[in-house]
Amino acid sequence: MAGIRDLFDKTLVGWAMGERQTTDLVVSALVMALSRRRPDGELVHHSDKGPQYTSLELANRLSDWGLSASFGATGDAYDNDAMESFWATAKREMEFLHGPVRQLTKSQLRTIIFEYVEVFYNRERHQAVLGHLTPAEYYATAKVA
Repeated sequence: MAGIRDLFDKTLVGWAMGERQTTDLVVSALVMALSRRRPDGELVHHSDKGPQYTSLELANRLSDWGLSASFGATGDAYDNDAMESFWATAKREMEFLHGPVRQLTKSQLRTIIFEYVEVFYNRERHQAVLGHLTPAEYYATAKVA
């Protein structure tokens, strides 16, 4: 799975699932994120140094879309910390709700991930860092202001 998290409101704005961790998977997540938010201004894509994130293909796409890439130094988790935190929380909460995910079929896992991200995490899960609002509530409040 590849994910794109908006650091402003903590929403997982783009995500994609696949059999392998590929550049195409990352590009699909970015396409979803950009189509949902249609951002303007300077944007930075933070990631780790995995080959799917350092590929020439992704660098070209980021450039085409006016995005900058940011990779932390080896051993510096800042650039990828937001996503690593999300993955740890998601795995813990999904296993709490559904039991060990390794025992699920791919179809079951896809359904659970969709419901977790699109229903629970983005729209129902209140976060202290957002003033105890959900990511959707925080984004809506800021958009009005």
